[in-house]
Parts: sequence; C-alpha cells; structure tokens
Amino acid sequence: MNTVHRITLFAATAAALIWWVPVRFFHGINISALCGNMLGSAVMAATTTFEQVRFESEQTYAVYRAIKFGFCAILTNFAILIEDSERLLHTNDWWLSPVNLILNVGFAMITYQTG
Repeated sequence: MNTVHRITLFAATAAALIWWVPVRFFHGINISALCGNMLGSAVMAATTTFEQVRFESEQTYAVYRAIKFGFCAILTNFAILIEDSERLLHTNDWWLSPVNLILNVGFAMITYQTG
C-alpha cells in the first residue's frame, strides 16, 4: 500500500466520522465543528510526537504522514468554522462570531499543546 492509498483511507475514515456526526448548535455556535477541530488537533499532536521517535521503519513514517495529511486534514474542517462565523456575523447574534473563532482556534491550540 503506497502513501496515496493510506492518505485516501484515513481521509475516508475522517469523512465518514464527519458525515455521521449530527450538527449540534449551542447558542448558535457549532459544537460539532468545535469537537472535530479539537479531536483533529489532538491526533495531530500525538502523531507529531510519535513521529519524532528515531530509528523506525519508513513504513511507520508513511503511516504518520497519512494520518496527518488524510485524517487530520479532513477532520479539522476550518471551512465550517469560517462559514459559521460568517453566519453568526449576519444575524442578531453577531457578538458570537468572535467568540466562535476564539473558542475553536483557542481550544485547538490548547489541545495540540497538551497532546
């Protein structure tokens, strides 16, 4: 199995997770996207940490790259973050738009750093 197949496999897994998780809102903020961004950041942090181990086989590093570029790239869908922030900006809850941005980016950074 080459790297393209691995990336496709992990991307399809992340897409299936996103497809089946229902979109839930809390006071207008998309909680499903927030959780997906945090999970993707945690997986990215763990994969980056594991990737720093030396003297592993080349196949192991290929799997790490597939996880990072396949699974995490699909799961951390920051396009939804921008869409939700734009939607909140043009409603009566405009003040929730910066809160949504701060929560998503802040929690993703904290999750990555603690992972």
